Amino acid sequence: MALIVAEIRDGTWREALPKRLAAAQRFAAFAMEWLALRCLEGGRGGAGLTQASQAELRWALDHLLEHFAQMPVDAITVADVDRYRLAKVSQGRLSAGSINKTLTTLAAILELAVEYGLIARNPATGRRRRLPTSRPNRPWLDRAEHIRALLNAATGLDEQAGHRPGQRRALIATLIFAGLRIGGPLTAMARHRPRRRHDHDQRRQDARRRSHDQPAASSAQRTRRLRGEPG
Repeated sequence: MALIVAEIRDGTWREALPKRLAAAQRFAAFAMEWLALRCLEGGRGGAGLTQASQAELRWALDHLLEHFAQMPVDAITVADVDRYRLAKVSQGRLSAGSINKTLTTLAAILELAVEYGLIARNPATGRRRRLPTSRPNRPWLDRAEHIRALLNAATGLDEQAGHRPGQRRALIATLIFAGLRIGGPLTAMARHRPRRRHDHDQRRQDARRRSHDQPAASSAQRTRRLRGEPG
């Protein structure tokens, strides 16, 4: 007790973690702490989440915070979770799979609250909290004739294209034989997409403006800079 009193006087005392969290644990604050932990310790080997994984969790949190932000963590019930699911279905903006992803994130956040002793049970777990989903009936390329026809079609598009001929057949061949998902190649293409002429002209104008605003250096100053001397 004497040690605690001394720490209070010095301003270094902190409550035990569950009590400190419970003092003002609105869902928004607790969710942000959970996200910070996931970003630092999640991912493979606990080395932290990738930027893409972080963006996916932030997307889910944006939807959850619309409904739960100001609710105390220990006040969220199974009925609240069902009302959230119903509200998302009524909005009609998300698919059943996307709504289930946000519910999975909610369950993970509240599971940490269970571990901290803030709530006795997780109201977001259980199959009845999720929406039923069906797998899309996607076509399969299971014969060489199918692959040949697809590559020939891509070649035909390349012959008609006036920009980057050959790219379409190369992309389709990579997707087929490497087994990649479409998101990866599209992201790489967007990253290396040539900049528009407007952006190039704007950067050139900015460079001219900066050079005009800066006083011209004398020949002695330029010599000192080349030698690495101050001034």
